[in-house]
Amino acid sequence: MAKISGPIPISVHWNAPLTPYQRFKRNPTVFMAQYLYSRRLGPSPPPLAEDKLPVKVVCISDTHNKTPIIPDGDILVHAGDLTNKGTFAELQAQLDWLSRLPHAHKIVIAGNHDLLLDPVFVNKFPHRIFEIPGAAWRDLQWGSIIYLSESSTTVTIHGRNIKIFGSP
Repeated sequence: MAKISGPIPISVHWNAPLTPYQRFKRNPTVFMAQYLYSRRLGPSPPPLAEDKLPVKVVCISDTHNKTPIIPDGDILVHAGDLTNKGTFAELQAQLDWLSRLPHAHKIVIAGNHDLLLDPVFVNKFPHRIFEIPGAAWRDLQWGSIIYLSESSTTVTIHGRNIKIFGSP
């Protein structure tokens, strides 16, 4: 029969400094902050000239009548499916929401749910899209929103021209 002995002594120094990996595992945020701070390059660089400022483009799609919180940016591109059924009321509500956003330039490209914006669909299935006087595609209030359909636009941000092409 095997004899059971007492605890086996382990020679570990409990006050030994943690390895970098152990410090990272214990608190990754603090580790990265200390690491980056210790490697900073002195004073901050001077501010960028206006034509060198970064351009922030925010791309969204598939909002389907929802109005989520959108990050700030210079250009907002909605790449399709603003609505569920593509009705005039749905589209106008989404255009109104986009118009209220703070982006300097707002661009919309239709998706497969945005049926009122598809002239082929409207001509082929007029009974599915109820275009009544005052509720047709041409009656939508776009405001400053740019609609792209097999077309492009050029916007100027921080002194730079940016060309954007859109195709549903």
